[in-house]
Amino acid sequence: MNIKVLIADSAEAKSISAGAFVVEQANERPIQCQKSFGLVSGKRVMALVPAFVPNSKSQSPAILHAGLASCYEHCIMSAVLAGASTIVVKPLGVGKRINEVFENGQLIDHDIWGDLFWTQAKTSMAAKSAVQNAVSRADFPEDVNVIFIVPKEAFDDWDSAMQFSC
Repeated sequence: MNIKVLIADSAEAKSISAGAFVVEQANERPIQCQKSFGLVSGKRVMALVPAFVPNSKSQSPAILHAGLASCYEHCIMSAVLAGASTIVVKPLGVGKRINEVFENGQLIDHDIWGDLFWTQAKTSMAAKSAVQNAVSRADFPEDVNVIFIVPKEAFDDWDSAMQFSC
């Protein structure tokens, strides 16, 4: 597995081929009863990020962190099983825009779900664990490229986590 961390909106991130599989968060609200971690639709893997309560103070961090790592691993493996050679992964659980459409048809950002659940440092560590688990599997091909696309301000957290993942 080849791992890269790129800054969102960078020239290198924008040059990734259209044939790449993309892993992105699908749920906009916490999921109370987690039965699956993701669904493949074409070349998109829609991640169902585990989160059970509306704030980080009342969660069980070890259990939920393991769930977040499992979500990353499941989504990466789902893309591999669907034939991906390049997988673009966006940070999971750190915020997904919730939009409201007003009567005039204008789409306006309303809120972010997820910031209460994971920081970039915690989600990058879950991704690191997922990468390590995926690579250790006998059925994981060696020629897969996994590219994490992260915000500029989170680059250091992600880069340091991925440097020590393999």
